[in-house]
Amino acid sequence: MTTMLASTTRRTPENGKRRICFPITSRAYYGRSQLLLKKLQEHPDVDLELMLGGSILLDKYSRRIAADIEAGGFTISTSLFNVIEGGNHVAMAKTACLTALEFTNGFHAADPDIVVICGDRFEQLAIAMAAAYLNKTIAHIEGGDVTGSIRLSTGTRMPMTARMTRKTMAPRSSERATSPVIMPPPPCPSRRTVRAGAFG
Repeated sequence: MTTMLASTTRRTPENGKRRICFPITSRAYYGRSQLLLKKLQEHPDVDLELMLGGSILLDKYSRRIAADIEAGGFTISTSLFNVIEGGNHVAMAKTACLTALEFTNGFHAADPDIVVICGDRFEQLAIAMAAAYLNKTIAHIEGGDVTGSIRLSTGTRMPMTARMTRKTMAPRSSERATSPVIMPPPPCPSRRTVRAGAFG
C-alpha cells in the first residue's frame, strides 16, 4: 500500500489488460462491493486497482479495514488521506475539494481505463468530477441515493453524483440565487459514462 503524491509518475499498461480503478471510501461501500470486486479480480483481462480514501482510512470509523481488505485477497494500490474532521458543511466542502485533488493525482498516476464509482455520497461527486476531467470512463453503480446535506431552495434533496453522470443539472430560475449548480466538464468524445444496474 502506498500513499500517492503529486510527483508520482504515470504507469504504462501491463499485458494489455483493461485497468479498472475502484475507489473505496467507506466500510459500507466495501461490504456491498465485495462480490463485484472478487469477480473483477478473477477476470483474466482485468487489472484491478483499489484506491482507499475517506472514512475507511480513519481508525475512528473503520478500524483495521485495510488489513481486512488485504486479508480478503485484494491488493490496495493506493491510500489517499482526504478527510477534514468537523461534521459540518464547511468540513464537507473542504473534504470534497481535497478528495478531488488527491484522486486526480491518483487517477493520473494509475491511468485507469475505467473508474467504478459506488453510491452518491459527497466524496463520490468529487471522485466523479476528477475522473471526468481526466477523460476516464466512469461506471457508476448504486446511483440514485439522495443526499441529506445539499438541498434546493424548495427543500428537495438531490441525487448528486447520479445526476452529474447523466446530464448537466441547473436549477430553475426561481432557485438560481440559493442553489448549487453542478456543471460537468464539456463533452469529450473520449469520455463515456456507464450507468450500471445490479450485477448478477
